[in-house]
Amino acid sequence: MKKIFLIAIAICSLQAAKAQQYTPQQLDQAIARRAVAFALKPDKEIVETGEQIQVNVELQIFPGDPATMNPGDANYGQDYRYDTSNPASEPYKIKNWKIMEQGAGTLNVNDDFATYKAPATIPAGRCATISVELVPNRPGLAKIILLQTIYIEDNPIVFYFDAPTAGIMQEKYIIKPNDNQMNQLAGMQLPPSASAAQQAKMAALQAQLAQVTQQARAATAAKGINMDVAMSNAKAIYARESNITTMQFMGHFTVTKNARYAGVKQIMFTLTFRGMAPGQYAIKRAKENTAYMIYTDNQQAFGCANDPKKNPDEKGIHCAGGNINIVSFTDGTFKGTVHAKLEGYGTTGTLDGKFTVKLANM
Repeated sequence: MKKIFLIAIAICSLQAAKAQQYTPQQLDQAIARRAVAFALKPDKEIVETGEQIQVNVELQIFPGDPATMNPGDANYGQDYRYDTSNPASEPYKIKNWKIMEQGAGTLNVNDDFATYKAPATIPAGRCATISVELVPNRPGLAKIILLQTIYIEDNPIVFYFDAPTAGIMQEKYIIKPNDNQMNQLAGMQLPPSASAAQQAKMAALQAQLAQVTQQARAATAAKGINMDVAMSNAKAIYARESNITTMQFMGHFTVTKNARYAGVKQIMFTLTFRGMAPGQYAIKRAKENTAYMIYTDNQQAFGCANDPKKNPDEKGIHCAGGNINIVSFTDGTFKGTVHAKLEGYGTTGTLDGKFTVKLANM
């Protein structure tokens, strides 16, 4: 038999592997018909710096000749996780997991899958290429090399939310911190077609706005408030009387699903915790540690703020807690992460995120 050397590069089209499993006979028949495709399938194809994901070896079995079928067909192909539970019956063994680029992250290998962790800073190529070999267990089969590219980003504020029963499937939300909106107005320019009179009027308005802004900054600074941060879309505020820090992220978040742009949503995220110091703050261990999110377009809300001392015997759907992790607080800027199991109306969801946010008051 003529051997065929197969290379699968950055296959993005496989859907999530189904719960059911193929039989050895099905796979053998598909290999004989050349109606099977192997691929690496990561949890995400775009990750943040320091993020950890799982990468699986998966396969797709086609009912006919893949060359004559369209990916949009209902019976295009069935996806499966490659089963290595019985090595003697499997046509291939998985070997030699590695990352092709230097400094592009680390791999923790566990036979049929690997855990990839992105580096703390974006590497030169802004991506990591993961490679693995499928080595034949039988004569007449060719070795297969699978490659998958993982793209690495470093957004200062990013959240992930997954609530399948609410129709929200592994969405990623990104927002870029903006400054005081008055600063944006001060820098606005009219088009070149504007008349001299219009240009002069704009210049006069901007001069007046600059004067008012300067006065407002001075007044708020005298009270220990950074006006630009206080009027931004991402800020932290410390309440000295209650010793609670509140972080708020609100505005138009860019949404991605399956590493693809999926529009914009108006969302507000709120996190609270006791004090200001770095450390882990367990949600549902103390009433001060909370996490909320609201889709302001449709008023759909999720949260976790239960006080176990006041509500020891919860009934029905309820949140399962989590952690707000403040990694650092330096020069008035918090850096941290959140992981929380939230509850909504008749449903639950999982929130993950990382943030860099300034303190508006001292």
